[in-house]
Amino acid sequence: EENENKAQASADKVGAGQPVPPTSTATNCLTAIPMAAKMAANMAAKVPEVADAKELTQQISIRDSTDWWGLKSTWDIPKPPKEGVPQGRYRLRIFDGKKELPGFKLSYSCVIFGCSLRQAHVADRSHDSVRGQHSALLFKPPDRFTMEAISGECTLTSAQPHEGVTAALNSEKRKVPLPEETVKVTVGGEQKQLNSRLCCFTLGKSRLVFFLDDKEAEAEADAAVKENDAPLPALSHDKENSKGKEAEKEKERPKDGEKEKHREKDKDREKKADRKDASRRSHSKRRSKSTHRENWEEQENAWRRDRASGADASEQPTARPEEGRSRQVPSPAPAKRPRSPSESPNRRSKQRT
Repeated sequence: EENENKAQASADKVGAGQPVPPTSTATNCLTAIPMAAKMAANMAAKVPEVADAKELTQQISIRDSTDWWGLKSTWDIPKPPKEGVPQGRYRLRIFDGKKELPGFKLSYSCVIFGCSLRQAHVADRSHDSVRGQHSALLFKPPDRFTMEAISGECTLTSAQPHEGVTAALNSEKRKVPLPEETVKVTVGGEQKQLNSRLCCFTLGKSRLVFFLDDKEAEAEADAAVKENDAPLPALSHDKENSKGKEAEKEKERPKDGEKEKHREKDKDREKKADRKDASRRSHSKRRSKSTHRENWEEQENAWRRDRASGADASEQPTARPEEGRSRQVPSPAPAKRPRSPSESPNRRSKQRT
């Protein structure tokens, strides 16, 4: 133990650049030399760059604004828009469970997230799934942000699943946005927009939650709810979506009017066809009645003629029968009188009785 203590003291002096004192025995020299080399190697490993030394002591680190674009990016950073980010409006807040970490105000149109400040503006080292250049938060004028996955997936969520975000909003006496389904941002996929409901995002499997805080949009939403009892609007892309839906409805209105006109025309045609059918039926009924009346009159006249001819025949003298023979002359059968169209069978039978 005494030899090991002496070797460790000599190694510390070697690391500090001081000469090693001579040892009394050979065994002390043999133990001091490898221990000194080992301690020197450990000290050399513990002296990295300034940014990395800061990263080793914190779970999250943010690049200084004076050296914001001093990173080494392998990803093509898009050109900033002419209309910059509204100063003082947006703030990126960071939560680790129920604890809120120091955040910063968003004043740049591009924020790159990763695991090291060498290639990113914000370094998240809470999980190994976070890549060197994981994703980027991009500003789209006039007032919306989109998330693009560079080399790792991201998840957009609402504020309700995260206890730290909801507790912070409740302590500030602010309303918690309504929940919405989570959205995955994949590598090579389309950019996904953040809004008042999808206001939080995470990198890979990291436990850190980033919350995009926009108080002006929340104030506008409260004013809209008080005036019109409208649902909570979000960032400007929600307004644009509502305007687009209204424009689509306005475009569909003339189509609906044309459809109603066609329906009315079809109904008018059906009514005219029904009227024509009714007129044809009534005409056919009248015609059948007239023909039936004519047939009855003919039958009535024929019956009267037959009756008159039968009466004349009865008035004429009959020939005397031959002697020894009895001749019976059959009496003519009375002809049946035709029934008029207006008479019913029961009435005719009563007349006969």
